[in-house]
Amino acid sequence: MTIPIMKKISLTLTAFLLLVFSACKLDTIEKIEFFIDYPNSFHSERINVKNPEIKKTSPVLRKNIIFESPAAEPDWILTAYAPKPESIAIGNFPDLAVDAQGNIHIVYNRVGLKYKRYLANSGTWTNEYDVGCTCENLNRSDPDIVVDSKGNPNVFCGKEYAYFDGKKWHKSIPGGNRDTELAIDANDRLYLISRGGNNGGHIGLTSKANAEEEWLALNDPDKKNKGFNDHVYPDLFIGKDGQIHIVQRHGPSVEVTYRRSIDGGSTWPLEEAVSNERSESPHIVVDGAGNVYIVTGDGSVFERKKEKWNFIGRKLYSSSRMQPEWGIDDQDNLYLACFGGRYNTRHKSVWMEERIIEPITSGKQIGFVETAGHKDFSYIIWEEGIGNADEGLGDDARTVIGILYPDGRIAGFN
Repeated sequence: MTIPIMKKISLTLTAFLLLVFSACKLDTIEKIEFFIDYPNSFHSERINVKNPEIKKTSPVLRKNIIFESPAAEPDWILTAYAPKPESIAIGNFPDLAVDAQGNIHIVYNRVGLKYKRYLANSGTWTNEYDVGCTCENLNRSDPDIVVDSKGNPNVFCGKEYAYFDGKKWHKSIPGGNRDTELAIDANDRLYLISRGGNNGGHIGLTSKANAEEEWLALNDPDKKNKGFNDHVYPDLFIGKDGQIHIVQRHGPSVEVTYRRSIDGGSTWPLEEAVSNERSESPHIVVDGAGNVYIVTGDGSVFERKKEKWNFIGRKLYSSSRMQPEWGIDDQDNLYLACFGGRYNTRHKSVWMEERIIEPITSGKQIGFVETAGHKDFSYIIWEEGIGNADEGLGDDARTVIGILYPDGRIAGFN
């Protein structure tokens, strides 16, 4: 006689990332209550105990769900596992952003800039859209995407900017065509930084009040104290308080220099020397408490805390032009990734370890990797194909997307 039993199983982040969380013979259990402590679902299947070759797909396990043992199959094993990251497009130099509704926006190049959006409410991708940007000089001005408060994408590639108003794309040329970075603040003001100044410096900075306004040149952040040439490889980050943080190479006193503006880029009173590590190129991120993190081209990390710079260690073994870049989620977990699929994470102030992404397609290698923090995890996108860090992979590369958890594990989300 089978005795009805209700059993509770808690699926934590750690258990989830082991891929198979349990193998229970359910001949006396009729119901299982699953508590899933992470934002996405498990796939599951039933395996016949007497004949393991017989497998049947079981329901997708979401948040809190009660799973009933099939009465006609008294002896079976239930397995639950994470979906794998998936290839969603053909193209190279991908980038991504997440809006307030949890929709994912991605861009990539394939004979010009392409765009797709993941709709969180339906769990589906839109069709591919041609933005209309040619992505000139792509390997020196790769695609960037940011999303405004309305959920509309703003993109830059080559020397062209474009924004989508909900119906069509609008293009303009703001200036800057090399070593560019696009950013947006909480009020939808856009900033574009690039090599080459506007009025006497080596760092060019332009801005517009919102997507519909005209681009205006701002003061060069380094005009009053510039370095010895314009190979500055600048990067910028807009803090939650609206302050603009910049890192550059070839600074006036040391290779890596930090600059900050508290008035929207009109003045740059703060300039600080960080490091003499000169690899291409440094990148910057700022957490909710205002602590600043810089990674240099070789993967060395520096932290500015209480107005003092500290060397944290070499967190990625990057080399020339592999471009280590940051991601940060709402809990201030940090994500660091570069060309070749190398990545590392900092979870609750503790660094994990460098890992390397394995290709999921027939692509022979991983190219550039980008992350976009969201809640307490990050979305991660990369390219798989053939190429090198100097020129990038070919535009026949596969674009792959997944979730990167702060403990360093990667999985899919569909």
